[in-house]
Amino acid sequence: MVTEKSRYHSFGLGPRFTYSVPPSKLAEAGFFCLQSADAPDAVECAFCSVQLESWDPDDDPWSEHRCHTESKGIKCPFVALGKAEKNMTVEEFRELLLARFDLISERLLADAVKEIEKLASAE
Repeated sequence: MVTEKSRYHSFGLGPRFTYSVPPSKLAEAGFFCLQSADAPDAVECAFCSVQLESWDPDDDPWSEHRCHTESKGIKCPFVALGKAEKNMTVEEFRELLLARFDLISERLLADAVKEIEKLASAE
């Protein structure tokens, strides 16, 4: 889901719910489809994993992405770069992918530490 094209195509794979914001704009802002019956317009960022839903027609996906990551203390590398994929250099895209892998590694490590602590406290 790291490419804008793959994120855009994710909106055609789920149930056919109507998004009030065009899927092309959501994909450009880093989001892929995460919809369900309970959250018909849910999306997730492919880079920082922030999840958003309940879009209004006048919402700007970039602004919402920035606002919600900042309010949750998440440092999204895609938001920090602030560019659509079509405006990125190869080096910027490479750096973005490296930052994404760093975030994934940090989350996996944090989850492993929690699991080890839970096991240690059970003994």
